[in-house]
Amino acid sequence: MASITTYLSGTWTDFFVAAAGASAALVGLVIVALSVNLQRIISEQQLPSRGSAAIGALVLILVGSMAALIHQPMATLAIEILVFAVFAWLLQVLSARQTIVACLELRRPLSSQ
Repeated sequence: MASITTYLSGTWTDFFVAAAGASAALVGLVIVALSVNLQRIISEQQLPSRGSAAIGALVLILVGSMAALIHQPMATLAIEILVFAVFAWLLQVLSARQTIVACLELRRPLSSQ
């Protein structure tokens, strides 16, 4: 079986540079927004996990774009992006679970004492 040693075309370089720059800027803006509203975010049970999921998704774009700029075989790039995507997906799933748990707890009647 022949090994895959095809590299990413140089025509995609500008796209991945732009994607990396844009996602880095958005990560910075989200972090600043979270830090400015930290007290309000901490007061709600589901919001910290949603913030981390948003940052994780943007970091996935950043790291994936930077990995695509490295001269490496396509199979290696695919494995790297798959690993990054699984991590970001886990953040999204944990965040969704936390949101569902928080919503269910808010709908429960208060226990009488």
